[in-house]
Amino acid sequence: MATIPAQSSASSARLRDRRFYLFVTILTAALVFAGFARTFFLNGFFAKLHLPSLYIIHGVVFSSWLVVLVTQATLVSTAAQFSRFSAFWLVCVCRPDRRRISFA
Repeated sequence: MATIPAQSSASSARLRDRRFYLFVTILTAALVFAGFARTFFLNGFFAKLHLPSLYIIHGVVFSSWLVVLVTQATLVSTAAQFSRFSAFWLVCVCRPDRRRISFA
């Protein structure tokens, strides 16, 4: 009987950690959106700046990385089983230069 509360508190702490990391990840994505909303995400509504192509590519790549980060934190937080094959294709969409995979 003494081990049951210890297991319960360990799983409770693990769940609390997962929710904390999910919260921090979503907060980070929200702060990035709020910080770049006027000049990048909502540029057509506010500043109407002409951004160079390199800035647009950089913003799209970083934004897609944030989407993958939030997705990963959500999957870990919900303890969803995510196969290696599915994770590989998710990374290929966001990183087309990394199409090869090695199982060494």
